[in-house]
Amino acid sequence: MRFDRFGLLAAAAVCVLLVGLPADAQEIRGKQAGDFNLRMRGISVNPDNGARPVNNAATGAQASTLEKGESARTLEVDVSYFVTPNIALELIAASTRHDLTVGAPSFNNGSSLGSVRILPPTLTLQYHPLPKSTFSPYAGAGLNYTFFLDEQNNANTFNGLRLKDTWGWALQAGFDIQTSTPWSLNFDVKKIFLKTDATVNLNPSTALRVDDVKLDPWVFGAGIGYKF
Repeated sequence: MRFDRFGLLAAAAVCVLLVGLPADAQEIRGKQAGDFNLRMRGISVNPDNGARPVNNAATGAQASTLEKGESARTLEVDVSYFVTPNIALELIAASTRHDLTVGAPSFNNGSSLGSVRILPPTLTLQYHPLPKSTFSPYAGAGLNYTFFLDEQNNANTFNGLRLKDTWGWALQAGFDIQTSTPWSLNFDVKKIFLKTDATVNLNPSTALRVDDVKLDPWVFGAGIGYKF
Protein backbone atom coordinates (compact mmCIF):
# COMPACT_ATOMS: atom_id res chain seq x y z
CA MET A 1 0.00 0.00 0.00
CA ARG A 2 2.81 2.40 0.78
CA PHE A 3 4.38 1.82 -2.63
CA ASP A 4 0.97 2.30 -4.29
CA ARG A 5 0.52 5.70 -2.67
CA PHE A 6 4.04 6.74 -3.64
CA GLY A 7 3.38 5.70 -7.25
CA LEU A 8 0.08 7.57 -7.34
CA LEU A 9 1.79 10.73 -6.14
CA ALA A 10 4.40 10.48 -8.90
CA ALA A 11 1.66 9.92 -11.50
CA ALA A 12 -0.27 12.93 -10.21
CA ALA A 13 2.88 15.05 -10.46
CA VAL A 14 3.32 14.09 -14.11
CA CYS A 15 -0.33 14.93 -14.84
CA VAL A 16 -0.02 18.37 -13.24
CA LEU A 17 3.11 19.05 -15.25
CA LEU A 18 1.48 18.00 -18.53
CA VAL A 19 -1.59 20.12 -17.85
CA GLY A 20 0.68 23.10 -17.34
CA LEU A 21 2.43 22.70 -20.69
CA PRO A 22 1.52 25.38 -23.22
CA ALA A 23 -0.09 24.46 -26.50
CA ASP A 24 2.81 25.89 -28.49
CA ALA A 25 6.49 25.86 -27.69
CA GLN A 26 7.71 28.81 -25.68
CA GLU A 27 11.05 29.78 -24.22
CA ILE A 28 11.85 28.30 -20.82
CA ARG A 29 11.98 31.12 -18.29
CA GLY A 30 14.51 29.25 -16.18
CA LYS A 31 15.73 29.99 -12.68
CA GLN A 32 16.40 33.60 -11.76
CA ALA A 33 17.75 35.52 -8.79
CA GLY A 34 14.96 36.30 -6.35
CA ASP A 35 12.83 33.29 -7.30
CA PHE A 36 11.10 31.20 -4.65
CA ASN A 37 10.37 27.58 -5.55
CA LEU A 38 7.83 25.74 -3.38
CA ARG A 39 7.81 21.95 -3.73
CA MET A 40 5.87 18.99 -2.43
CA ARG A 41 7.56 15.60 -2.72
CA GLY A 42 6.64 12.07 -1.85
CA ILE A 43 9.70 10.71 -0.05
CA SER A 44 11.04 7.38 1.14
CA VAL A 45 13.29 7.63 4.23
CA ASN A 46 15.64 4.63 4.48
CA PRO A 47 17.93 4.48 7.56
CA ASP A 48 21.40 3.01 7.12
CA ASN A 49 21.59 1.78 10.68
CA GLY A 50 24.18 0.82 13.23
CA ALA A 51 25.28 1.42 16.79
CA ARG A 52 27.94 0.63 19.30
CA PRO A 53 27.01 -2.14 21.74
CA VAL A 54 24.37 -1.20 24.29
CA ASN A 55 25.87 -0.57 27.72
CA ASN A 56 24.32 -1.51 31.03
CA ALA A 57 24.30 1.89 32.72
CA ALA A 58 24.64 0.28 36.16
CA THR A 59 27.58 -2.06 35.43
CA GLY A 60 29.05 -0.70 32.20
CA ALA A 61 28.81 -4.16 30.62
CA GLN A 62 28.16 -4.31 26.90
CA ALA A 63 24.97 -6.22 26.33
CA SER A 64 23.24 -5.69 23.01
CA THR A 65 23.18 -3.85 19.69
CA LEU A 66 20.63 -1.68 17.93
CA GLU A 67 19.88 -3.70 14.82
CA LYS A 68 17.74 -1.55 12.57
CA GLY A 69 15.23 1.21 12.12
CA GLU A 70 12.47 0.58 9.59
CA SER A 71 12.06 2.65 6.43
CA ALA A 72 9.11 5.03 6.18
CA ARG A 73 7.30 7.05 3.51
CA THR A 74 5.62 10.42 3.81
CA LEU A 75 5.18 13.84 2.18
CA GLU A 76 7.89 16.48 2.31
CA VAL A 77 7.51 20.24 1.87
CA ASP A 78 10.46 22.43 0.94
CA VAL A 79 11.09 25.96 -0.23
CA SER A 80 14.08 27.26 -2.20
CA TYR A 81 15.30 30.83 -2.59
CA PHE A 82 17.60 31.69 -5.50
CA VAL A 83 20.35 34.11 -4.47
CA THR A 84 21.60 34.00 -8.08
CA PRO A 85 20.42 31.89 -11.02
CA ASN A 86 23.04 29.29 -10.03
CA ILE A 87 22.97 29.45 -6.22
CA ALA A 88 19.97 28.60 -4.05
CA LEU A 89 19.16 27.92 -0.41
CA GLU A 90 16.65 25.14 0.30
CA LEU A 91 14.85 24.43 3.58
CA ILE A 92 13.33 20.97 3.88
CA ALA A 93 10.78 19.73 6.42
CA ALA A 94 9.15 16.32 6.85
CA SER A 95 8.32 13.93 9.67
CA THR A 96 8.38 10.11 9.73
CA ARG A 97 7.90 7.38 12.35
CA HIS A 98 10.41 4.54 12.56
CA ASP A 99 10.32 1.22 14.40
CA LEU A 100 13.49 0.13 16.20
CA THR A 101 14.58 -3.42 16.95
CA VAL A 102 17.44 -4.90 18.98
CA GLY A 103 19.74 -7.68 17.89
CA ALA A 104 21.46 -9.78 20.56
CA PRO A 105 20.55 -13.14 22.13
CA SER A 106 20.94 -11.70 25.63
CA PHE A 107 18.15 -9.17 25.01
CA ASN A 108 15.46 -10.89 22.96
CA ASN A 109 17.18 -10.85 19.58
CA GLY A 110 14.95 -9.25 16.92
CA SER A 111 12.37 -7.97 19.37
CA SER A 112 10.85 -4.50 19.09
CA LEU A 113 12.59 -1.80 21.08
CA GLY A 114 9.87 0.71 20.30
CA SER A 115 9.29 3.49 17.80
CA VAL A 116 10.12 7.17 17.43
CA ARG A 117 8.97 10.06 15.25
CA ILE A 118 11.75 12.14 13.70
CA LEU A 119 11.52 15.74 12.49
CA PRO A 120 14.73 16.61 10.62
CA PRO A 121 14.62 20.16 9.19
CA THR A 122 17.53 20.49 6.77
CA LEU A 123 19.07 23.57 5.15
CA THR A 124 21.20 23.06 2.04
CA LEU A 125 23.19 25.36 -0.22
CA GLN A 126 22.70 24.28 -3.84
CA TYR A 127 24.55 24.82 -7.11
CA HIS A 128 22.45 24.79 -10.32
CA PRO A 129 24.82 24.61 -13.34
CA LEU A 130 22.06 24.84 -16.01
CA PRO A 131 19.47 27.27 -14.64
CA LYS A 132 17.97 28.06 -18.06
CA SER A 133 17.70 24.47 -19.27
CA THR A 134 14.56 22.32 -19.37
CA PHE A 135 16.60 19.62 -17.61
CA SER A 136 18.17 21.50 -14.70
CA PRO A 137 20.31 19.40 -12.32
CA TYR A 138 21.68 20.56 -8.98
CA ALA A 139 23.89 19.44 -6.11
CA GLY A 140 23.93 20.70 -2.56
CA ALA A 141 25.30 20.31 0.95
CA GLY A 142 24.15 21.60 4.30
CA LEU A 143 23.16 21.09 7.92
CA ASN A 144 20.44 19.06 9.57
CA TYR A 145 19.02 19.25 13.10
CA THR A 146 16.90 16.26 14.04
CA PHE A 147 14.22 16.30 16.73
CA PHE A 148 13.21 12.91 18.17
CA LEU A 149 9.57 13.08 19.24
CA ASP A 150 6.89 10.86 20.74
CA GLU A 151 9.07 7.89 21.69
CA GLN A 152 6.93 4.81 22.26
CA ASN A 153 8.24 1.69 23.99
CA ASN A 154 7.58 -1.97 23.56
CA ALA A 155 5.72 -2.19 26.87
CA ASN A 156 6.26 -5.95 27.09
CA THR A 157 10.04 -5.64 27.27
CA PHE A 158 11.32 -2.06 27.47
CA ASN A 159 10.38 1.34 28.86
CA GLY A 160 11.83 4.81 29.13
CA LEU A 161 13.08 5.01 25.52
CA ARG A 162 14.73 8.38 24.84
CA LEU A 163 16.81 9.64 21.89
CA LYS A 164 18.86 12.82 22.01
CA ASP A 165 18.19 15.64 19.51
CA THR A 166 21.29 16.20 17.42
CA TRP A 167 23.05 17.97 14.50
CA GLY A 168 24.11 16.26 11.29
CA TRP A 169 25.48 16.92 7.80
CA ALA A 170 23.50 16.52 4.58
CA LEU A 171 24.36 15.98 0.92
CA GLN A 172 21.84 16.38 -1.90
CA ALA A 173 21.51 15.87 -5.64
CA GLY A 174 18.58 16.06 -8.02
CA PHE A 175 17.07 17.72 -11.05
CA ASP A 176 14.09 19.82 -12.11
CA ILE A 177 12.23 19.41 -15.41
CA GLN A 178 11.16 22.97 -16.18
CA THR A 179 8.49 24.35 -18.49
CA SER A 180 7.52 27.86 -19.56
CA THR A 181 4.82 27.71 -16.86
CA PRO A 182 5.55 28.12 -13.12
CA TRP A 183 5.25 24.34 -12.64
CA SER A 184 8.11 21.85 -12.69
CA LEU A 185 8.72 18.19 -11.98
CA ASN A 186 11.42 17.30 -9.44
CA PHE A 187 13.46 14.22 -8.49
CA ASP A 188 15.76 14.39 -5.50
CA VAL A 189 18.02 12.25 -3.29
CA LYS A 190 19.59 13.21 0.02
CA LYS A 191 22.04 11.53 2.36
CA ILE A 192 21.84 12.72 5.97
CA PHE A 193 24.73 11.82 8.28
CA LEU A 194 23.05 11.46 11.64
CA LYS A 195 24.17 9.97 14.94
CA THR A 196 22.54 10.21 18.34
CA ASP A 197 22.60 8.63 21.80
CA ALA A 198 19.71 6.65 23.26
CA THR A 199 18.69 5.30 26.65
CA VAL A 200 16.11 2.62 27.47
CA ASN A 201 15.15 0.61 30.53
CA LEU A 202 15.01 -3.18 30.25
CA ASN A 203 13.36 -3.31 33.69
CA PRO A 204 13.37 -1.07 36.78
CA SER A 205 16.86 -2.28 37.76
CA THR A 206 18.52 -2.43 34.31
CA ALA A 207 19.09 0.80 32.38
CA LEU A 208 20.70 0.52 28.95
CA ARG A 209 22.62 3.22 27.12
CA VAL A 210 23.13 3.12 23.35
CA ASP A 211 26.10 5.22 22.25
CA ASP A 212 26.49 6.59 18.71
CA VAL A 213 23.24 5.29 17.25
CA LYS A 214 23.81 5.71 13.51
CA LEU A 215 20.70 6.40 11.43
CA ASP A 216 22.34 8.00 8.33
CA PRO A 217 19.16 7.84 6.20
CA TRP A 218 18.93 7.97 2.42
CA VAL A 219 15.94 10.09 1.40
CA PHE A 220 14.53 9.52 -2.12
CA GLY A 221 11.87 11.90 -3.39
CA ALA A 222 9.76 12.85 -6.38
CA GLY A 223 7.20 15.62 -6.69
CA ILE A 224 6.15 18.94 -8.19
CA GLY A 225 7.36 22.50 -7.77
CA TYR A 226 5.76 25.92 -8.20
CA LYS A 227 7.96 28.94 -8.87
CA PHE A 228 6.95 32.47 -7.86
